[in-house]
Amino acid sequence: MVIIYSTFPDKISAEKLSRTLLQKKLVACVQFFQIDSSYLWKGKILESKEFACFLKTQNKLKGIVIDFISQNHPYEIPEITIFPTTSTNKKYLKWLARETKTKTPV
Repeated sequence: MVIIYSTFPDKISAEKLSRTLLQKKLVACVQFFQIDSSYLWKGKILESKEFACFLKTQNKLKGIVIDFISQNHPYEIPEITIFPTTSTNKKYLKWLARETKTKTPV
């Protein structure tokens, strides 16, 4: 299992992208939370409210998920960070594998 972390400018864009990934069975679960961000952008310090997501999927699907996020994200340069897991309970892993079996074309 891997957890993919990405930030979005608002809840609507985060939910839209996540819902598509769920419908395509490329992720099994997405968690959303609001964050306050400070960052450098084009020589300026900016602050904004964003929505962050943890997207959970199988390791074998991470490349497809990363490509989908990259192509459909509203940011010019989206953050897409991968957190490989070292230990997850077996029942959760079985559920994740069952829910992310996909034959839907991406």
